Formats: sequence, structure tokens, C-alpha cells
Amino acid sequence: MKKALNYLTEDLIHLIKENHDLDIHSLERVNINSEKIYYIYFLFDKDELVYIGKTINIHQRVYQHKSTKTFDSYSFIESNVDDYEFLERIYINIHKPKYNIDLITEKIKNI
Repeated sequence: MKKALNYLTEDLIHLIKENHDLDIHSLERVNINSEKIYYIYFLFDKDELVYIGKTINIHQRVYQHKSTKTFDSYSFIESNVDDYEFLERIYINIHKPKYNIDLITEKIKNI
């Protein structure tokens, strides 16, 4: 057990030494009182775009999809409150991702 702890400690020391030059003053900061940031996000499975959505909490929302959709990566863009619902619909109608198709059909039925 002691040998394992020594090995772990050596790895941690090595990791710290490799990353010691982090300039904390250059990190991008987010003001907790700032306005909400709106995102349109894109889920991919391999190279196929499989879902497009919108959110104000990108990482939490993508994590929620892990139990209901198959995807291996994601990307996102920032938007503003006035455009993000419209842009999401435009992107869905252009790209027709497989997990959004039912949503499009449902919206059409309800018009």
C-alpha cells in the first residue's frame, strides 16, 4: 500500500511541475451577475449531426442527453435571447438531425 501511495504522490508531483506555469490572471472570468448566455448546441455521432438544441446551461444540458441519445461529441455557438429559438428552428429545418425529426413533425401537427 505504501508503494502505491508513493507512486501516486510522484505522479501528482510530476503533474504539478508540468502545469506550474498556469497564469491565473490570463484566465477568462465570468461575472456571476452577468446576463445569461444562450447557446445553440449540436450533438454528433461520429461525423453525423444527430441533434440540435438550445439551452442556457450547455454542459448540464448535454449531459442530460447522454441517457436518451447516442452521440460522441458536441459543439455549440453563443446566441442572444432574441435569436436563439429562431436560429435553433432554422438549423433543424436545414440539417434535419435524426433526433429532431419527431419534434419537427409534432410541431407541424400542432399548427
